[in-house]
Amino acid sequence: MAAKKSKKKQENGFTKEQILASEKYSEKRDVLGALLSEKGVYTEEQISSLIHKFMKGKVN
Repeated sequence: MAAKKSKKKQENGFTKEQILASEKYSEKRDVLGALLSEKGVYTEEQISSLIHKFMKGKVN
C-alpha cells in the first residue's frame, strides 16, 4: 500500500503595501487600505475573509 502524502498548503504572508500594489486586489484597494494594518502580514485567505465580512456588514 502506498503511503499518502498529506498536502499542506503553505501560504506566504503579504504586507499591506504588497497587497495594495497587487493587480488581484486592485478593485478593492480602497477597502483594503482602510482594513489592513501597516504592521500586519496577511494570507490570501485572510484577505478574502476581511473583504467578505466588510461587504456583508450592516449599513447604518
